Amino acid sequence: MTPNPRPDTSASRPLRDFLTFRLARLTQALNAQATEVLDREGPIGLSDWRVLAIVAGGGAQSARDIVTQTGFDAAQVSRALRHLEDGGLVLTVRDSADRRMRPVRLTPRGQALYDRIVPIMQRRQEALLNALSEAEQAAIFGIVDKLQDAAAMREF
Repeated sequence: MTPNPRPDTSASRPLRDFLTFRLARLTQALNAQATEVLDREGPIGLSDWRVLAIVAGGGAQSARDIVTQTGFDAAQVSRALRHLEDGGLVLTVRDSADRRMRPVRLTPRGQALYDRIVPIMQRRQEALLNALSEAEQAAIFGIVDKLQDAAAMREF
């Protein structure tokens, strides 16, 4: 008898067996872990940290770039940038050529905070990855990429 590679979907599946439920719980646990680290290391929230890290990495020149890279909605990015700017961590200045554009740059204080926290967050990532074998790491990244693509489906 050959095992069926696909689970039987005709029966009602308990919530604990929903992929989305399990991923949401994992996301909550990882976010709580990151928040605890950030609370210890610097006065910065998780969304603000993610925006600061994108800007520090040179991957974003504007709020629109940050929205694209993080997947956050525009209002969330706007709030994070406002917090970061109020805290003296980033500077946004209207572009003289295009008044709608507001390039985002780290301030020296923002760079110092980033430089202090990023090694800790990198060690955290290593600790998470070390829980998996190299084969499992490759598998999970491939699976996440496939699920990201599948999340675009709207017809079921």
